[in-house]
Amino acid sequence: MDHNTATEDMIFVEAGVNANIILAGVNINVGTTWNDYDDCPLRIADNSTGDVTITIQDGTTNTLTSYGSCAGIQKTGDANTGTLTIRGDGKGSGVLNATGGEYRAGIGGSSSDSSYVENIAIYNSSVKAVGEEGMPAIG
Repeated sequence: MDHNTATEDMIFVEAGVNANIILAGVNINVGTTWNDYDDCPLRIADNSTGDVTITIQDGTTNTLTSYGSCAGIQKTGDANTGTLTIRGDGKGSGVLNATGGEYRAGIGGSSSDSSYVENIAIYNSSVKAVGEEGMPAIG
């Protein structure tokens, strides 16, 4: 697999599911037009109570790029929802780049979300999150 060439495949975690995801050189870029309105590279179902852990493998660069109405990693919900944890798997040499679509956060939700974005933790990893059109990088 050529990690320099992006795929349009997406990762989706169903509501209430606890998931452990390892990213090891992933490059997902979904959508290039507003026809791809709901396409997210990595999406956790809205208000999910499941805990999701994303582990960034050491020595890899992982890129999640959205367009349209989604965050690069989309997680919505208040304090009663599950936790999104992003962590390195050792020395912290893995990299995660997450870019949101128009008016969307790099990691979190969007300006149109009716719920809060809470319970996001990042440990021992290099994360570059970019929000578009005045949105926060994380939130």
